[in-house]
Amino acid sequence: MKFFKSNKFYTLVCVAISVVIITTAFLLLPTPTQSENILPVIKPDLPEDSVAPQISLLGEEFIILNYGQEYTEAGYSATDDLDGDITDDVEINPSVDTFTPGTQTITYSVSDNAGNIATAIRTVLVKHETVESTGEERTVYLTFDDGPCIYTPQILDILAQYNVKATFFVTAQKPEYAYLMKRIVEEGHTIAAHTYSHLYDIYSSSESYFEDLDKINDLIYEQTGTRTAIMRFPGGSSNIISKQYKEGIMSEIVPAVLEKGYVYFDWNIDSGDATTSKPDKIVRNVTSRLSSGNNIVLMHDMKSAQITALPQIIEYCFNNGYTLAPLNDGTYPARHSINN
Repeated sequence: MKFFKSNKFYTLVCVAISVVIITTAFLLLPTPTQSENILPVIKPDLPEDSVAPQISLLGEEFIILNYGQEYTEAGYSATDDLDGDITDDVEINPSVDTFTPGTQTITYSVSDNAGNIATAIRTVLVKHETVESTGEERTVYLTFDDGPCIYTPQILDILAQYNVKATFFVTAQKPEYAYLMKRIVEEGHTIAAHTYSHLYDIYSSSESYFEDLDKINDLIYEQTGTRTAIMRFPGGSSNIISKQYKEGIMSEIVPAVLEKGYVYFDWNIDSGDATTSKPDKIVRNVTSRLSSGNNIVLMHDMKSAQITALPQIIEYCFNNGYTLAPLNDGTYPARHSINN
């Protein structure tokens, strides 16, 4: 009987120990989280967004303003292939200061939800205040057409020797010398637009003319990082060769040029270097015609005779009380009568 009771007691102890062990083991098991009790969500495969948005500028990408003229934003829009219209997210920097002459850049930027960034640039050129001529100045503006070319470095060296600044109405006739545009600007001279091609068939239509003008201004910007409001028509505004391509074209494009904000310069002294290769004659053509007021001299850096003539012209000006200066877009211009 004692054995039975002892055996029963042993069984109860074993059962109790087993219960404790099982309970402890259960308590030690990690509790499943709520997310582990829910079936996994299968997300659809979304296309990878690696395409940047697009910004479209309304109006002209290059604008010329008068000194102090209010700048009016022409507008813009921005779209993304996945996010749609994101125009409201476009940031503009900086604002235009129309009381500071020179080239200013407005940057438009926007990013989509994937972080892809797009930018666009509008260039604004603020002109100098126009200074009316009193007729009493004794100022000489040496202007060189048709370069840069093989002789341009020598012209620049001579100008540097005398510490004289001039104006270069450039073309793209010799593209291998386009790099000299940067030197022209860096040495303090005025760079101006003449023509990209210097082919007179640009006078066949307004569209053809402005396409050529835009191309040379783009090349100037590419080479120098600046744009110009100063230009000169091939053959001058009084040319009649344009009649061969379109009757009345000059009467059509001259007002359009002014409306776009450009300042065009003809000349009131022709050095004659286009028709003579004699340096002494070039010198006489210039020095004999100098007078009070603004003397805007037509020259060509594509003519080797200027290498000899230029120092003599500069020295004559110094010795006779003339000031040599570069044009700016506020200089009172010399202009011819329009003949077509």
